[in-house]
Amino acid sequence: MRRLLALALLTGLAGCRGADNSLVPAVRAQRSAEAGALNTSRRTAVVDAATRVSPAVVSVTVTSRRHVTEQGPWDFFLLPPRETDQLVQSSGTGFVVRTDGVIITNQHVVAGAES
Repeated sequence: MRRLLALALLTGLAGCRGADNSLVPAVRAQRSAEAGALNTSRRTAVVDAATRVSPAVVSVTVTSRRHVTEQGPWDFFLLPPRETDQLVQSSGTGFVVRTDGVIITNQHVVAGAES
């Protein structure tokens, strides 16, 4: 509560300028210090880890064939089912772990992939 009150007071005083404009740099310094303290308080282990590994995160797009049985709502009674293969695209994420392009991802992302 004191910080909020101090920030409101300093924000209000920021508009006040004396003849020498000496108050404005002090207010800027206070704002910068408070912003730095806020950024430091938000730094957790998870945030630090995410910041370090985010350049290695990649998107993985996979094309695979899926055997499907096409059947409409009335086909059960009137027509035999039609079996076809469809190309299906899916995606996931992974991490680049080596400079020669080795990527680690989950098995379900690449299971049965053609490309």
